[in-house]
Amino acid sequence: MKRLINIALVSMGISVYASCGQPGETDQQHAGDSSPSATEQATVADSATMPDSAYSNTGAIVATQAALRMIYADDLKKGLIDSASRTFSIFETDLNNDGKSEILVGLSGSYFCGSGGCTILVLSSEGKPISTITVTEPPLIIASTNTNGWKDLFLQSRGKWHLARYDGKKYPSNPSVLPVAKEAPAATLTRALDPDHSKVKPLF
Repeated sequence: MKRLINIALVSMGISVYASCGQPGETDQQHAGDSSPSATEQATVADSATMPDSAYSNTGAIVATQAALRMIYADDLKKGLIDSASRTFSIFETDLNNDGKSEILVGLSGSYFCGSGGCTILVLSSEGKPISTITVTEPPLIIASTNTNGWKDLFLQSRGKWHLARYDGKKYPSNPSVLPVAKEAPAATLTRALDPDHSKVKPLF
């Protein structure tokens, strides 16, 4: 199952506590994909420990937190990332058909967002950074086509759709400079990091 999870990024040294969210709306699937898909949301709180059943992959949230703390360590230490920008959402999906789900990370807040959109990260299942994509408006749409063994991504920037293709190492970092897609993505394709499914809340 593909699940959308909203979680707050907690500062270093503080344990993660959470209350379990209820399953949300069902995500749309690829045309012809008969496997079920569902969205489940969870928001960090400091009331109880998040049970393992809240995640399709219990290691994904830990891997994502570790990756974000590593990537933005300097600015976190300097206090440049405000609390509103420490909230993120994740969506797990296998982009390269290796049997492991990559982690798509949607970032928010003034640190990560501007007039053109926000930052999205693509991480491996272990949390290793693969791509950083900026000026992107969610949702991200998983295309039915592939390039270099990885699924193409429809990215929206400044109200226009662009098709991002994996170049063998990463996805393009700025979709706004890519050609505008000839057609909008089909409604049957998988929507990742859909704001309609999000319940993003401040960290504290």
